[in-house]
Amino acid sequence: MTSCAIGPDQGAAAVAEEIRALIFRLGPSLIGLDMAHVAEMLSVAAARKRRLPMLALNERLPGPGGPFPCRSPVALIVPGSRKSGHRPRALVVEGPEQIDLSVPIAAIRLLPRVIASPGAGCPFWAAALIENAIVLLLDIYRLPPGQTPPEGDAPEGAD
Repeated sequence: MTSCAIGPDQGAAAVAEEIRALIFRLGPSLIGLDMAHVAEMLSVAAARKRRLPMLALNERLPGPGGPFPCRSPVALIVPGSRKSGHRPRALVVEGPEQIDLSVPIAAIRLLPRVIASPGAGCPFWAAALIENAIVLLLDIYRLPPGQTPPEGDAPEGAD
């Protein structure tokens, strides 16, 4: 996240002007993930060797006819957090369309609470209008942790 400059005499915390996002597709939808929540991007095979819990987003959020195809999957490594109790994991998504895209805070609109509250089961917290396209912003920590794959296994569509 980039912050605006605050002078020493202002005494206020820095205010974010933008988030840096990784943009990928889930079927016809564009999904954005704050780059601050991504430690690295690996092949699915490399992530599998690390034995991290893996969650295939296309299986967790299927379309009306079942999981969307994932033709060029990558594993986004999400670091753990002792404070929140989250363990490191790998989120398998379609290869990104844009990496480190500037999303101005002014372009972000929160989703209604009935949809976006953590108890509603929706992993999206907001939407942004970017280059005339709506991008749903994903909160990685609202997703289940995933499963540690047995030796040689990978999420469907991940090879």
